Amino acid sequence: MTPPPRTSWRRPAVLLALVLDAVVIVGALVLLANGASLVVAAIAAILAIAPWAAIIDDAERPKRQR
Repeated sequence: MTPPPRTSWRRPAVLLALVLDAVVIVGALVLLANGASLVVAAIAAILAIAPWAAIIDDAERPKRQR
């Protein structure tokens, strides 16, 4: 018997990316509210996007044939 397919949002990498997105957004908003520059927001956006690039790259990798 094969196990049921896991939904994509339940994969550990996706959960980590979602948590990182939330942390980065809250952190950037707090820093911007305290007078930080927009460069901080740009760096936060890059940090939030980086895990998604790895997830997409992993999803596009050809699967091994058995």
